[in-house]
Amino acid sequence: MGERPDTIDDSFRVDADSSLPVPDLDEYASYEDGDRYVICDRSNANAWIRSDSPTTLSR
Repeated sequence: MGERPDTIDDSFRVDADSSLPVPDLDEYASYEDGDRYVICDRSNANAWIRSDSPTTLSR
């Protein structure tokens, strides 16, 4: 399993209100970081994605 990162790379930050497509993720691991949810995609154990907003994304 991928290791939990010490820092989060903000270069991939996406605004929940943007029109960018929501990626299909195959959740491999996850944890809660305060009020944020962080997941790791099964296809890349080094790619951790953190939600900074409680907004529900729909497809």
